[in-house]
Amino acid sequence: MAKPVLLIRAAGNDSDAAALSDLGISSLVDPYLEIVVSQERGGAIDLFNSLNESHGPLWLIATSVNAIKYWAEIVGIAKLITALSARTDLRYAAIAEATSKALIDLGARHVLTPKYANSASLIDSLLELPPSSALIPGGNLAMTSLPSGLKAAGWNVNTAVVYTTSSVKMEPKSVSLVRKGGIAAVLLRSPSAARAFLTHLPHPGIPIICSGPTTANAVEELGIRVDAVAEDPTPRTVSAAILSLLKRQES
Repeated sequence: MAKPVLLIRAAGNDSDAAALSDLGISSLVDPYLEIVVSQERGGAIDLFNSLNESHGPLWLIATSVNAIKYWAEIVGIAKLITALSARTDLRYAAIAEATSKALIDLGARHVLTPKYANSASLIDSLLELPPSSALIPGGNLAMTSLPSGLKAAGWNVNTAVVYTTSSVKMEPKSVSLVRKGGIAAVLLRSPSAARAFLTHLPHPGIPIICSGPTTANAVEELGIRVDAVAEDPTPRTVSAAILSLLKRQES
């Protein structure tokens, strides 16, 4: 397995690289995405004000680590932690393990996480509870299914764009390496990553591994075959799926 696996997230590739290395697989980090704090900060501030003013019970729902990171950057992490701790009726939910940790780092003691790390499963978990109010910071490309599903069930939902995601403008250096057959496979962790990758490589010609069904569906909707889908998005499970795929291709 001399060829590396390509990791293209804007940030946070270290955990995947480490998990792959533990299995004897090399990796190449080359971001195809750029994520920056939103230049329009009014929504983030309004969401923070809702944290102080909304009637309880209230939920803070994290769909990505970036959502919490950039919301805290805009309003000030110390102010955010103080406001969160001031509410005794505040509950937390996160789409997966990493997002749950981001909330725990802000002081959450218990975070509801769904059985499967996707919006549909998170909606199902929340809809088992009485309708409440919810705050959902997110990105410009965030899927609308979560707030829409909650609103349809009678929840009062406030959302705000706190960061923006876009494909890098210059062609990533790894594009030529993919074309030359120098990459073993690519890991795609989000629909936006899939679109960015296929913008630069519409006919990639290498195995594609997705961290979950939502990303896999986005790839297939673009007419590209997905070679493997991890059972959950944790680096350990994803790297195991990659190892299994590469072994199958070698045999």
